[in-house]
Amino acid sequence: MPPFTIFLSSTKEDLKSYREAVRKKLDEINEDLDIDVVGMEDFGARPEPPIQTCLDEVSRSDMYIGIIGMRYGSIDDVTKKSIVELEYKKAAEKKLPALMYLIDENEGRIPPNSVQCDKIRELNEFKNHIKKDHNVAYFTTEENLASRVERDVRSILQKKGMPSMENQEGRVLFKSPFIAGTLTSSTLVKGDVLIISGIATNAPAKGIGVWIFGEKFFNFSTVQVFPDESFEFILSPKISKTMETGQYFVILQHPMENGELDVFPIMDGIRKIIKNTKNRDFFVVEGMTRITGSEAAQNLVTIINTSHVDDTYTKLSFLVEEPVITIDPIENVTIGQSILVKGCTNISSEHDLLFEVTSVTVKKSEIKNVFGVAGFGAVASISKGRDFNTWEATIARSVFQAGRHYVYVYSNALDVWQISEFDVKEN
Repeated sequence: MPPFTIFLSSTKEDLKSYREAVRKKLDEINEDLDIDVVGMEDFGARPEPPIQTCLDEVSRSDMYIGIIGMRYGSIDDVTKKSIVELEYKKAAEKKLPALMYLIDENEGRIPPNSVQCDKIRELNEFKNHIKKDHNVAYFTTEENLASRVERDVRSILQKKGMPSMENQEGRVLFKSPFIAGTLTSSTLVKGDVLIISGIATNAPAKGIGVWIFGEKFFNFSTVQVFPDESFEFILSPKISKTMETGQYFVILQHPMENGELDVFPIMDGIRKIIKNTKNRDFFVVEGMTRITGSEAAQNLVTIINTSHVDDTYTKLSFLVEEPVITIDPIENVTIGQSILVKGCTNISSEHDLLFEVTSVTVKKSEIKNVFGVAGFGAVASISKGRDFNTWEATIARSVFQAGRHYVYVYSNALDVWQISEFDVKEN
């Protein structure tokens, strides 16, 4: 039986590192299942025009993966469409199963030279067409994209009942268990929720291990896997509120064939250690001589990779930020004029902001009590933005007196606030 062929489509230079990360993950799948990945890197010298080579390879494929960033790509002289869009249309014409991944324009890494400004209209039309015809997934980093692709490809191949590869003696090699995961966001605001979800095949009843390491933070949990082989871990606001700003590392651990986590944390006197049950290897994560952050995550990976441990893993990372609210300057307000109050925040659009406009100054210790009492309060919804989320609300009041006034904006969920002031003048 010929291998199952997957065509990988994207623009070239801006998404080179993303393609490499995806191909690496697909190569790992090829260790279990007989697949072949085809893309621009494989074409070499051909007598036909490049566009014909691309379309021919799409036609010969069994699945299409499209990765769309902020470039429309090289244009075909005849159709005036990008080669990526023509590849996508050929896949649709052949009715290939298609997995479409779009860069998250709010949180993804988009260097200025990766944006094709003169083709933004064509790119947006292409993206809108994709979003209309597919359930798209959004990616932020190379690791984030590769994990999503691995999870989705394995899921599709599993549903298709694709047989495992055979060894040279003709005996079936059973598909190895695997694990893949994604984060709701690559950036977590202190006090907000982080959800880690993914798929773990052939997972035992005891579940998988979820490890999180920071410079002053350690958390380990076992998570049950649902019958459809998906899992979900929720880091609660109560915990994230205590986390310091900086980078955190996630290791998702699958127990593999023996159904037991061969590496796990235990108390050793007053210390907490991460121990390899197959030998005497361990390192400290709480107590004297503890190892933290990226060093602890790497030590865990090193232990899991030892020959006597049959567990497997995947890695993720995220940043923790302090919640921030800003208020745009309010100028030239006269009595009887409506006031537009707006600003920016890194707080999730799932939350609302409370605000008051009043002529009374309030102490920080009393900020929670001012809302709904002191002035003309309202709730402002947060809208998702590119670099920062935005919020705004209008106070259409004619009862402001001349003089100094204060704007108080407050997130009850995250307990963060901001204050600004402005003057109301006589007409």
